[in-house]
Amino acid sequence: MTDLTTRAGRVAALKAAAKERVLILDGSWGVMFQKKKLAEADYRAERFADYDGQMKGNNDVLCLTRPDLVAELHDAYFSAGADISETNTFSGTTIAQADYRLGEKDVWDINYEGARIGRSVADRWNAENPARPKFIAGSIGPLNVMLSMSSDVNDPGARKVTFDQVYAAYRQQVSALYDGGVDLFLVETITDTLNCKAAIKAIMDLRDEGHEELPIWISGTITDRSGRTLSGQTAEAFWNSIKHCKPFAVGFNCALGADLMRPHIAEMARIADTLVAAYPNAGLPNAMGEYDEEPHQTGHALHQWAADGLVNILGGCCGTTPDHIRHVAEAVAGVKPRAIPERPRAMRLAGRTLRTGGLIMSAWAPGPFDNEEAADFIDDLAEAPDWRMVVTLMDHAAGVSGYLEEADAELAVAAAAVVASCVGAGSVLPDSHTDLKSTLGKPPEGAAHLARRALARVVGPASELDETWQEGEDHDAWLTQIAGLQSLLGGQS
Repeated sequence: MTDLTTRAGRVAALKAAAKERVLILDGSWGVMFQKKKLAEADYRAERFADYDGQMKGNNDVLCLTRPDLVAELHDAYFSAGADISETNTFSGTTIAQADYRLGEKDVWDINYEGARIGRSVADRWNAENPARPKFIAGSIGPLNVMLSMSSDVNDPGARKVTFDQVYAAYRQQVSALYDGGVDLFLVETITDTLNCKAAIKAIMDLRDEGHEELPIWISGTITDRSGRTLSGQTAEAFWNSIKHCKPFAVGFNCALGADLMRPHIAEMARIADTLVAAYPNAGLPNAMGEYDEEPHQTGHALHQWAADGLVNILGGCCGTTPDHIRHVAEAVAGVKPRAIPERPRAMRLAGRTLRTGGLIMSAWAPGPFDNEEAADFIDDLAEAPDWRMVVTLMDHAAGVSGYLEEADAELAVAAAAVVASCVGAGSVLPDSHTDLKSTLGKPPEGAAHLARRALARVVGPASELDETWQEGEDHDAWLTQIAGLQSLLGGQS
């Protein structure tokens, strides 16, 4: 039998268990703390007695002020049939805890103590029943800031934090969780894939510095019926973005109930060559923000997922309780876990990526987009067959303007606008871009106006363009003038 007193032994036992059965994760922690009807004093205790402000609601700090309650919840979920329980550290970063003005020492202690409490409870269960081992996952939640999206509607390049700052916050968290004794890392409720990448790097750097390698579980969040994360990725794009870390498991949690989450889990089950995990909410919240889905309903829905071979790990998120987890565990008992597929070796891309000729433009890996490339780009796309290509390019140019030299970003805009003047009828534009359709819907005149305006910001006032760019009256005239524009932009003819 595997030695469960060592971390290596527990990791081996976890991987072995995943081959034998559908593993069970715990459920919501927030809803259980709410049921306790805790007072401000519970969040302060002696350590924060003189804290200037409200601490109530900061559930992570209960690791320091009410460790008895944290241990009690681990026990409750293990008793309900969970194989894995998360640490109470969902918001345990210096960035998230800045809302409560907590310093680095306090945040470190939250994570260390959260891991230590979980480790103590799991060790007790393992000593009593080593045939059914329990595991502790270090919970690494999302941040209240995003790297992939602007914090200012008027400035696409605006960010409140840098990648290095996000990395540093996660690095402190994973280090404390590791020292506290977790068996695996769970990066969860991911709304921004770039934030997630910072967390992944922090974990992998820990390994590269000589620490034991722990399994990484990645769980994204599909925010609504669009089927995308908040930062805009589909299930497949999300997987392609994070597969480099060779995760132990990947899947989705939160935001949706089982019925709405199922198609996205099915897609992940199709494409991921690793374990697939899911822990949906107890349905959608009602008008009061509460969850009405009964435990037997959750159990029934997730049993069907397991029976259809979609999952390897199941649990619950918002609104789920130990009773929900008990029903899920009972419902999938004896069901074989999903077989991991072998996928052919191939180039797989993530994000909005467009390849034309030798040039790749991607919203996830922008630029630099220099004059020579701009000229080649215009040449390659002069006969682009689809207006949707133009829309993608213009979206790209707007989205990355804050990351590029201003002139480079404007070249991207100009190139897209020039191409827009040379392609088919505006009626091909999707309905979602009606404003652009009205602007460019009468080529060449509408496109000419937009392109001239964009180019003027690159090469000078509009008057200086008149000698080079005369508004043609037909499509062929515009194609003829592309050569002059190439010369203007890149010194080529």
